[in-house]
Amino acid sequence: MNQGRYDEALPLLERAIVPLRGSGELPEAYTSYNLAKTRLELGRCDDVIPLLDRSEAIQGERREITQARRQAQEQCGD
Repeated sequence: MNQGRYDEALPLLERAIVPLRGSGELPEAYTSYNLAKTRLELGRCDDVIPLLDRSEAIQGERREITQARRQAQEQCGD
């Protein structure tokens, strides 16, 4: 993801989020954000807002999440 290889990061993040869901721990927050951002960069809108909401619920308001939410609203509507 950090190298812009979003297509390669996507399946890894999709697998990584499964055991983390509902933990309420920072790894869940970070993975949720990274999955949402990766989907946005690939032009996909599926579950982006809920992932950002979950990340923010765990770690609090962060500029990166706000920016990603704005990007999602522009790209995906809502």
